[in-house]
Amino acid sequence: MPVQTSHVRQRIGQLKNDLTRLFEDDTKRGTLQLVLNRLDKTAGEIETEEQKIKDNPHLTPQGRQAQLRDLSTKKGKELQQFLSDELTKATDSHRTLSDLLFTNEGRRQLDIAYNRESAPIEEDRTLRYLREQEIRMGWRDKPQAERDREYIRALHAGDHETARALSNAPGGPLVTADTKRRVDTAYAEQRFPAAYENFSQVSVLREQLQGLSDLSGRWLDGLGTQA
Repeated sequence: MPVQTSHVRQRIGQLKNDLTRLFEDDTKRGTLQLVLNRLDKTAGEIETEEQKIKDNPHLTPQGRQAQLRDLSTKKGKELQQFLSDELTKATDSHRTLSDLLFTNEGRRQLDIAYNRESAPIEEDRTLRYLREQEIRMGWRDKPQAERDREYIRALHAGDHETARALSNAPGGPLVTADTKRRVDTAYAEQRFPAAYENFSQVSVLREQLQGLSDLSGRWLDGLGTQA
């Protein structure tokens, strides 16, 4: 069923009212506010032209559909590109923060940035792999619960080598995905609260932008079918 222009404008109004609840970060709030203003402006322009086309007694149903499709193309192309660009920026930020917070190398970079750890000396990749392989050999035949506990211990002890060995095994991680996800999230929130809060706000922004992009796409695609 086509999305009505009135529904799009209603959704914009809801999100504008929710901005303070959704975001504590002024920058993320400002980004979504900018997107909503742009979308609202375009929706208002389309709504006005759409009504003129539908009220034109000289147009056949086919003629109305053709004009509505032209309106969608003319007004929608630039809007969709704008939404796509904003979504891409939010997705890139989300990926960068995720890599920092939820990978062993990323966490090590954050510890160095916060002066909790010295910058590593350049190490031989082969030697590092062999050390990690030796760690994995000692844990591969252990019960899963013991492996998970060792990952938790290594993470909280700053033992990046063991954490990396257990989570990045060539044949598949030695720690369960659910344990890793829960432990990584709790650890990031506790150890890097500012970075984690930024990640959470970017996650909300990305989710809202994705929803608006999907909604506007269905709305614009359906304009020519509503005559």
